[in-house]
Amino acid sequence: MYIISSNLVIGEKRIGSLTMMTRIYFSLAVLLALQACSHPLEIVGEGDIIDLKGSDHGCMLDQHRIKEDVCTKNFVVFEYDVNYKAIPKEGWEFVGWQGVCENRKTSSCPLKISRDIVTKNWFKTMPPTVAVFKPISLLHISGAAMDKTNRAIYFTSTTHDNVIKYDLASGDLSLLSSKDKGVGPDLFSPSHIAIDSLGGKAFVFDHVLKSIFRIDLITGDREIISTEGDGYAFPVFTSDIAFNSNSRDRLYIVDTGYAHTVNNEPNITISEVNITTGQRYLLSNNSNSGPSFSFTEELLFDSSKNRLIVPDTNIANLVGVDISSGNKSVILDFPENTNADLNHTGSSKIGDLDLANNRFIALEWGSFNEPYEAGAVVAYDLTDGSRSFLYPTPDVNEVEVFLDNPTWAFFDSILNSLYVVDTSSDGISTLSAIDLDTLSREKLLPSN
Repeated sequence: MYIISSNLVIGEKRIGSLTMMTRIYFSLAVLLALQACSHPLEIVGEGDIIDLKGSDHGCMLDQHRIKEDVCTKNFVVFEYDVNYKAIPKEGWEFVGWQGVCENRKTSSCPLKISRDIVTKNWFKTMPPTVAVFKPISLLHISGAAMDKTNRAIYFTSTTHDNVIKYDLASGDLSLLSSKDKGVGPDLFSPSHIAIDSLGGKAFVFDHVLKSIFRIDLITGDREIISTEGDGYAFPVFTSDIAFNSNSRDRLYIVDTGYAHTVNNEPNITISEVNITTGQRYLLSNNSNSGPSFSFTEELLFDSSKNRLIVPDTNIANLVGVDISSGNKSVILDFPENTNADLNHTGSSKIGDLDLANNRFIALEWGSFNEPYEAGAVVAYDLTDGSRSFLYPTPDVNEVEVFLDNPTWAFFDSILNSLYVVDTSSDGISTLSAIDLDTLSREKLLPSN
């Protein structure tokens, strides 16, 4: 029985000599090449091409590197019915197809060509189909959050419409959820993220779809839990979201207020989302008792006191928000004229809570004398407001500039370290770890 597939079958007759079998296989391969057309498969970057229909067609990265016939020739004899899928290697993402599937927006490439057409094109070679992959990068990062229990940092990207995971233990960077990873409604422009460590979920705000997604941290599967029309007006200029890790059924959203003005002044609002029902409610704005919000882009949940903490960069203080009444109170006034004010960051994260030591850790930069002119990490005691420099220390003479446009900071109580996300003018972010014991700094991302 002669074969016509990429795995040559020579029948059931036993061949006593390996040399003879090799010759027969070679002869049949030549016969196949003379009675088939060829559709080469190519790979740019690191990934595999498989057929979801389970045929022998496809091209693995290792095969591509050594130029095996399954890639360079990919013989087609009779009907050509495949559904190719591009699968990136760890640390890589699929960019797109070149060739017959170049207009496909996903990683699948279905092809169905009849036997008649294939046989009429024997001896011919089709243009190659190319799967293009590139390393995952922190380009145009719109949100970041740390899973402090499982020690991972998650990023959202409005450019790639995906959620990226960085494993702090292994150093692996991978896609958690995207059009090709996980099932459920597609993200369109994810802008902010919060983590439920115990529940294994991420909550992602999509400002174009005006929806909140719940994403499984293992599978990347997505579902919409709240969207426009579910209660209080959906925020337009959302600057941060926070998860209630005590009740684990509430999410909070801070809106910078430019869509809700009162007397031409921003009316900054904090809304509450019931995760179970998806309903949204107004929790706090400048109508509630306490200091008026002036400019804020960060929202932190203080699990020790069951409250929200809002750093206000204009009036230079930390504001606490009671999650039952929405009333506000000043937790901490930053001292004036000592470069202690929280500077504008143009981004959503500028500090984190160290609850074990009752302090707020902030990133500050600009107008400092040596050694702080490059920026500094500063701790504020939440009880008495005392201020101490954590990095660098006053005895340091020269410090490499490490703050360009810091956008998020996460405190790791296990390692007594601070993870800093810094974004350059070209939209590329870096992730660094500052060891607050040794005062050493290590760039984690990009890795090269």
